[in-house]
Amino acid sequence: MPNMRPTSMTIKVISSALATMREEIALTPPHLETGGILLGTLEPWNVTVAGHAGPGAVRTPAFFLRDLEYAQQMAAVEFERSGAIWIGEWHTHPSGPQHPSATDLDTYQNLQYQARGPLRAGVISIIITTCNGCLNLTAWSCVNRTATQLHVEES
Repeated sequence: MPNMRPTSMTIKVISSALATMREEIALTPPHLETGGILLGTLEPWNVTVAGHAGPGAVRTPAFFLRDLEYAQQMAAVEFERSGAIWIGEWHTHPSGPQHPSATDLDTYQNLQYQARGPLRAGVISIIITTCNGCLNLTAWSCVNRTATQLHVEES
């Protein structure tokens, strides 16, 4: 298991962002990963918008890659509209675990090193697993291959 730490830090996720995640999950075969970007604020941590995967996304049972061009366009439009910034990623793990995998942490570390903006300080990751139709959502702050679990507050 990757390096994980508990914390008392909280991230708020607004209901419309959760609705987008549920919508994307419903459109994807249950054995495939899916996901999108997270937009919002860093201080405090708030997810105000969740993105869809995009038409060019890659989905497999153990891997997901969002459509980067789609995500960049969405982020630019939302920044102009509301000032929300790209703070991280969300995706599903159809067969678990509820924490970022080693592959996820490698991806987030690469995003950090390539970032010029807020992702330089770390990547917010929301992992969703399903069980009997219920969504189990966990949130993480990922910095330098270490994931710190965040308390999720839905609003």
